[in-house]
Amino acid sequence: MIDETGKELAKQVTNDLVKDVYDDLVHPAAKVLGSTLGQAVNLALAPLKGFIWGFDQIEILVKSTLENKLKKVGDEKIKTPDPIIAVPIIQSLQYTANNVMLREMYMNLLANSMNVDMEKSVHPIYVNIIKQMNSLDAQIINKLNTNMPTICPRFVKGKKQLLTTPTWITDLTIDGYDDYDISASLERLKVLGLITLTNLEWLIEDDKYYVFDTLPIIQKMIENYTPEYEYTYVKGYYCLNEIGRSFKNVCLY
Repeated sequence: MIDETGKELAKQVTNDLVKDVYDDLVHPAAKVLGSTLGQAVNLALAPLKGFIWGFDQIEILVKSTLENKLKKVGDEKIKTPDPIIAVPIIQSLQYTANNVMLREMYMNLLANSMNVDMEKSVHPIYVNIIKQMNSLDAQIINKLNTNMPTICPRFVKGKKQLLTTPTWITDLTIDGYDDYDISASLERLKVLGLITLTNLEWLIEDDKYYVFDTLPIIQKMIENYTPEYEYTYVKGYYCLNEIGRSFKNVCLY
C-alpha cells in the first residue's frame, strides 16, 4: 500500500514525465508548423479541403446523376443497390468526385447495380479496381475493343541491354501522356487483372507491326543508341480479358 509521501512522489514523477514527453513531441511539431516549411506544407494541403466533399454534396450528385442514367430503365427494374457496392462508392466519391472520369465510372457502376438487367454483371471487386486507377488507366480501358499490337524494344550490345526504354510501346496516343506513362499504365492494368499483356504475337497479323518502325519514339531511340547498340524488338499484343470486358461494360457505359 502506498502512503501519502509515495503518492506525492509518484504524482510528481508522472507530471515530470508528461512534461518531458510534451516538450519532446508537441513543441517541435509546433515549431515546424510555425516555420516556413510548416507554412509551405499547410499551403500545399489547403486545396485538398475543396476536394473532400461532404455527404450533402455527394447526395445531390448521386441522386441527380442516377436519375439521368436510369431514365431509360423502367421503374419496375430499379432496385436498391447492394450496400457492399453502394457504400464504398459513396465513400470514395468524397475524394474523387472532382475527377470526372473516375466519378463517371463509379456512377455507372452504381447505376448498373440498381438495374435488375445488369446486376449480375456487377461485382464488388470493381469498386476496389476503380480506387486503384487514374484517368490514364481509364482512358486506355475505354479505347480497348480488340487485340492490339505492341512491341518490347531491345537495344543490345553483347550481353548488355539498355533498360531505359519503355517496356511496351504501342501506337496509342493520349493527350498529356507519353510512351513511358502508357507503358506503365498497361502494366498496372495487367496487375489489376483487366487486360492480357503478352509478348506472344500469334494473334496479330505481321503487317500490323510495321507501323512501329515509323513511330517518333522508335526513330529517336534508333538515332541515339545505334550503331553502338543493335536494335530489335519482340512482338506482342494486349487486349481486354473477360474481367476487363465485364468491367468496361458496367463501369464505362
